[in-house]
Amino acid sequence: MKFLLLNRHANSPWKGQSVSDHDRELDEVGFNEADLMGKRLIDKGVSFDSMVTSSALRALTTCQLIASNIKFDIERIDINKNIYGANCEDLMKIIRKTDDSIDSLAIFGHNPTLHILSESIYGQAISSFPPCSMIYIRFDSINWDSCFDCDKKTIFFDYPSNV
Repeated sequence: MKFLLLNRHANSPWKGQSVSDHDRELDEVGFNEADLMGKRLIDKGVSFDSMVTSSALRALTTCQLIASNIKFDIERIDINKNIYGANCEDLMKIIRKTDDSIDSLAIFGHNPTLHILSESIYGQAISSFPPCSMIYIRFDSINWDSCFDCDKKTIFFDYPSNV
C-alpha cells in the first residue's frame, strides 16, 4: 500500500506584499496553522518516508514547520520547482515518478491544483480547501506509477478550523 498526503501551504497574505507570488511568506496565522496541523499529524500517528514541496517560500516554510513537528529531518525535504504552477496532470506525474521504496509521501503545494486533485481522488466535491488543508489517502497499490488507477480510500481530510 501507498499513502499520500496532499497539503496546501498555510496562510500567506496578498495585501501589503511587495514580493513576487513565489516569494510570499507565511504570516503569523500561517505559522500557527502549520504548527497546529503538524500536531494533528502526530495525534493521528502519521509519518512520512518522503516530503516534497513546491519551491514557493510559503509552501516550503509550511513543509519545514510540519516536518519539525513530526520529527522529519528538514534536510531530507525535496524541493521540487515543478510543483509551483503545476496543474493536476503535472502533479500526478510527479507523484507517479516517486520511487517505489517510498510508502508514505507528503506533497506541499497550492490551490487550485490541490483542491481539484483532492476532489478527483476523493470522488466527491470538497466545498473548500483552505490554507493548510490536508487530505490523506491510502492507495491499494505497491507502486506509485499505478496508484491513481487502483482502489483508494481517503483516511482523513483536515484543516486548521476543523474542530
